[in-house]
Amino acid sequence: VVPFARGWVATELIRLGGSPQLRLDVTTLGGHQILDVSGLNLDEPMKMEDTINRIPGVMENGLFGHRPADVLLLGRADGSVQVLQAR
Repeated sequence: VVPFARGWVATELIRLGGSPQLRLDVTTLGGHQILDVSGLNLDEPMKMEDTINRIPGVMENGLFGHRPADVLLLGRADGSVQVLQAR
């Protein structure tokens, strides 16, 4: 998030049903801040990704609904990890 727009972006994320929290002591290489957001309805991840990206001041978000994962890592209770490649 562009630092001077953080308040506006947070308000818009709250309006979408989210609970944004500033990630303290972290600035991206581009000088932006990170808002961690919980509580958003992600039943339609691509729509939510587009909606968030249209908020002025948002540089990027971490939903990646338009770009599915190439690899899925499944952690097990016994500490093992299963790796599944995308088809």
